Amino acid sequence: MSISACVYRFSILCRFTHGFVGLTTLGEHMTVERLCSRISCFFEMAQQHVFDDCQASLTCELMVHPGYRCRGVGGCGGPSGPDDFACSSEREHELAVLSSDNMREFYLNQNIKLCPKFI
Repeated sequence: MSISACVYRFSILCRFTHGFVGLTTLGEHMTVERLCSRISCFFEMAQQHVFDDCQASLTCELMVHPGYRCRGVGGCGGPSGPDDFACSSEREHELAVLSSDNMREFYLNQNIKLCPKFI
């Protein structure tokens, strides 16, 4: 199998997003305004660089770690118990921002569809 055939086959089997957002919006740095700004900026820049033959929708991965902080046993960290991140209130802050009415309104106004899980 040639290298180009191998790459083509790999691209059929795997899905990749067109971009990635999130390093500057993690934890306490996440606000509705900052998140909306970063997402909008990505899609504006991506639309300027879309290939003419691209028929698919643009996709963007948003790196987040929302949830409820561990308060004792469980969570990330292995046998020594939950690590600092698993116990952080920043996870709950992210959950509140991501599930806010303002974010839902932003997604609707920008025609952004959320993927319930990676496919």
